[in-house]
Amino acid sequence: MTKTALITGASSGIGKVFAQHLAAKNYDLFITARRSDLLENLANEIREKHKVKVTPLVIDLITVEGRDTLFSETEGKGHQIDLLVNNAGFGYAGSFLKQTRESIIQMIELNVTAVTDITHFFAKKMTERKHGEMIIVSSVAAFQAIPYFSVYTATKAYDKFLAQSLYHELQKHNVHVLTLCPGKTSTEFAKIASMSEQKFDRNSMSCDIVVRGCLKALKKKKWQYVPGIKNRFIIGVQTFFSQKFVSKVAGGVVRKDQQET
Repeated sequence: MTKTALITGASSGIGKVFAQHLAAKNYDLFITARRSDLLENLANEIREKHKVKVTPLVIDLITVEGRDTLFSETEGKGHQIDLLVNNAGFGYAGSFLKQTRESIIQMIELNVTAVTDITHFFAKKMTERKHGEMIIVSSVAAFQAIPYFSVYTATKAYDKFLAQSLYHELQKHNVHVLTLCPGKTSTEFAKIASMSEQKFDRNSMSCDIVVRGCLKALKKKKWQYVPGIKNRFIIGVQTFFSQKFVSKVAGGVVRKDQQET
């Protein structure tokens, strides 16, 4: 029986590559994003290459109305979602005081409120069926406070703790939850975050490597996946220093990247 996956934030970056890899594994897809041209191009590309069903949904997940549309167009129409990839999110770097009220609220609404609302809806459906998988995309930034990245790191810490709590809660219902915590990855993140794209990309992993590793971790029923030996080392070595020191160093790195834009 063909399974169906839902990927949010699928028009580019990690979400796009998740869609490509899952289609190659014969999943039918629902893909969501706000940019209709990129979403339609991806849908056509996948249909032609993999011969699976792809339903693009041009939705703004920041709004309650957008999420209601997502729910009604999927499970609401009888389409069972077997795998949810809760990937949509963004971040801004820079001084907290200089960020706009609008940008802060939008970041929280998408990275926290939307992730929670979408996870809650599909978790209830999956537990009713006693079957399902979820990937919630957090970040290596979730492991420490980072000055000049304050709101983003706070939202990603929320996502990590949400996912890891649900890993234990939903096990008894045969629903598996995996937290994906990528480090620097070659996406549009740096551009949106107002960071130095050249420096960011120089030390970045490819989306393909991140997604391949994540899907292997999902198959093994891991509770967390951090791509890359370097990222895992950095997270591990932090335990030998005070959180105050780690936070200061991390903030200095972000601040330097900001100054080079």
